[in-house]
Amino acid sequence: MSKKKPKRKDDVDPTPVALELVERIYEDVLHERCVVFLGSGSTTERPNRGRESFYDHVKKLARFKGDRPAFPELMQYFCGQSDGGHHNRLIREALSRIEVFCLRGEDNYLAAMATDAFAEIPYFNRFVTTNWDPFLERSLDVLVPMVEDRDLAFWDDRKRQVLKIHGCITRPYSIVATQSDYDDCMSKNPVVFNT
Repeated sequence: MSKKKPKRKDDVDPTPVALELVERIYEDVLHERCVVFLGSGSTTERPNRGRESFYDHVKKLARFKGDRPAFPELMQYFCGQSDGGHHNRLIREALSRIEVFCLRGEDNYLAAMATDAFAEIPYFNRFVTTNWDPFLERSLDVLVPMVEDRDLAFWDDRKRQVLKIHGCITRPYSIVATQSDYDDCMSKNPVVFNT
């Protein structure tokens, strides 16, 4: 009795699987069972017209020499070098950067492009973001984004909700940027991270 040879990946037609997946996603969207995640590349960190990223700006200010450290490591280094380990200067730099995108004009249009597009889709009601900027909640007409555990008292399933897991620039002390912040954020807001 001969054994059947297992099919190779190249021998399998992916079309039926892909069609089933698309159908399941479509049903989940229609029944509002999807959560949308937006990261920094969707707003102010989108590459445009030669503007350096916030990361590169901070690296230059810190006069960091060497390889490209992870984002939290660079932010920790900057705070240690320029602010005695505090976040004040880092947050001022973030505020200055985000303010540029808040002014009317092309920068604002580009920063809000993705969030405005999601605002037009009525089936998406739950959003999670690592972005510090206010564009997502503004586009969605969300007055109180969920940033800390205590904000969850205002969660309303009848409305769109934004969960900002790395803080919000409108609440400067909530910003998660440095390695210490990342190490502490889940213990400071355990409910947010288990929702």
